Parts: sequence; structure tokens; C-alpha cells
Amino acid sequence: MIKKLLLTLIAILCLTTLKSNLSSADTMTISQQQYQHMITNSDLIAITDKALVSKSQQSEATIFIGRPTCQYCRAFLPKLLKSQATLHSKIYYLDSQKYKGKRLKSFFKKHHITTVPNLAHYQQGKMTKYLVQGSQATPQQIQTFLSQK
Repeated sequence: MIKKLLLTLIAILCLTTLKSNLSSADTMTISQQQYQHMITNSDLIAITDKALVSKSQQSEATIFIGRPTCQYCRAFLPKLLKSQATLHSKIYYLDSQKYKGKRLKSFFKKHHITTVPNLAHYQQGKMTKYLVQGSQATPQQIQTFLSQK
């Protein structure tokens, strides 16, 4: 009787651990090098701070702003790329670490961007929608956001 109880407890513990590991796969943080590699080999379209302003003024654009030194960006990127691959979305990427000038500060101020990662839709110079708490978003939430422009 005690053996059955012990085996049942061990089985429950193993299943709980397995479920925990599977659900944490979406929240794993990659290294800075992996982030750079994923950006380089992705379908994201890298843009400069100057291009950021012009892209946001198009009729429609989705822009991801992040940086490799941000742990939240590193957790977010694999989920974004997974969602992008599923939907074949056109997404522009700005590495906020590369640009520190007036242009970027002005853009951040105008659109009330205070943190990265930042994933947002723009239409004719206005931010129409942004993903709230992007670093905590699931791939499904990101896909929903990308499909609702």
C-alpha cells in the first residue's frame, strides 16, 4: 500500500515537473549572441533611427523596437519570430542600442515609448496599437496582435 502511494506521488511529481518545463519553454531567455544571430537570420527588416520615422509615417507599418542587452527583449524575440513565421508578417526592427540621438528620443517621446521590447502598429505617423507587456505575451497573443492591424 505504501509502495503504491509512493509511486503515485512520484508520478504526480514527474508530471508536474514536465508540465512546468513545457510551459516555461515560451519564457526562456536567449543570450545576447543568440539574439543577434536570430535577428540577422530572421525575416525582420532592420531599419535605422531615420528610417524609423519614415516607416511609421507609411499607410501601415509594424515596428519592433528592442536591443540585445535587454533580457525582456531576449525572452520576447523567439516568440515574435515564431508568430511572424506563422503569419508571414512584415515587421521592421530597430535596435535601440545602436541609436541614442535626438531623433530616437523624440520618436519615443511622441509615441510614449518608455520600455522595450516594444511592438506596435503605425499608420501615417500615429501609433494605432501596441502590444501591452510584450515580454510576457504568449506566441498566441503575439499572433493575435499581428493579425489585428
